[in-house]
Amino acid sequence: MRKPYWLTLPLILSSAFAQSNDSQPRLSQLVDRLFETQQFMGTVIVAEKGKTTFEKSVGMADLEQSIPNTSDTLYRVASVTKSFVGVAILKLQEEGKLKVSDPLSKYLPDYPNGANITLHQLLTHTSGIFNYFERADLATLRTQRPTPQELIQKFANEPVDFAPGGPYRYSNSGYILLGQVIEKASGLPFETYLQQKVLTPMGFQKTNFYRDEVQLPERAQGYTPDGEGFQKADVFNYEVVQAAGGLSATPRELVQWLPGIFGGKVLGPQSIQAFASPHVPVAGGHYAYGVAVVKFLGKDQITHSGELPGGSSYMAYFPEDDLSVVLLSNVTRYDLSALFSRVYLAYNRSQ
Repeated sequence: MRKPYWLTLPLILSSAFAQSNDSQPRLSQLVDRLFETQQFMGTVIVAEKGKTTFEKSVGMADLEQSIPNTSDTLYRVASVTKSFVGVAILKLQEEGKLKVSDPLSKYLPDYPNGANITLHQLLTHTSGIFNYFERADLATLRTQRPTPQELIQKFANEPVDFAPGGPYRYSNSGYILLGQVIEKASGLPFETYLQQKVLTPMGFQKTNFYRDEVQLPERAQGYTPDGEGFQKADVFNYEVVQAAGGLSATPRELVQWLPGIFGGKVLGPQSIQAFASPHVPVAGGHYAYGVAVVKFLGKDQITHSGELPGGSSYMAYFPEDDLSVVLLSNVTRYDLSALFSRVYLAYNRSQ
């Protein structure tokens, strides 16, 4: 994709952000600059020790209807969804309904070589299964509405990248399979199990898995910068991303996600440790179960990002400080992690 241009729009802020401007002027000014000079349109929110300490939204959730972004806007968070799937798998393990050491064939007996692929390997992207996002016809697939079984057939018979248990290689396909494992092990639809066992215990009221036909006035429209302005992004249908990236979340709730997990709202101590253990080496750190574990300025950071047409996401949690940072955008961009670094440094300098 070509490097997009930026349209300078009038700054849209709700009155709720006025206090944060006074208490965090350096960070507030940075968010303004990101809006005015780069491809960022969305929300930056920070929570420390359970309390929101900074929040600011810029730009529009819906340009056509002149609806501004806020901390309660529903953004498509793409691959941040994988952290919710990881938690759900561990919850099922706590319930005695599966083990991460189980072979995939126990739940999907017809999947090729499933007897030699474990749930742990799917969670950590070490299964070797072809990533269906690399299909040559992905643009056509984006507009389809396959059943999970039909979607699995889009990659089940593709050549594998390596034998199960090999090196880390990111694969959305593995998380589509995990969504079906959750259904088989729980006896519930994927979305229902996540709602009952993960989202509700977290106290989330808006964050959820919404199909495209559901009318949600608070959900941000997705955009792609185009010359002098923006155009609507060609977003993926929910059925094409589901367990790999189908979650929609509000910044106000998502910033409490990782603190809530580490605080024991969903999982017990052993499962929390497994969730954030450095299972597999990756560039700059390790991959755990739907999150990465990296060092940032000498501190442990639990993190994941997401990117789909029309939206980008980045979340980070520092257990040592009980500090959570979330950036959500309804504009396609590549490197939200670089913006996070600037946000984190500006926040700490403002203390």
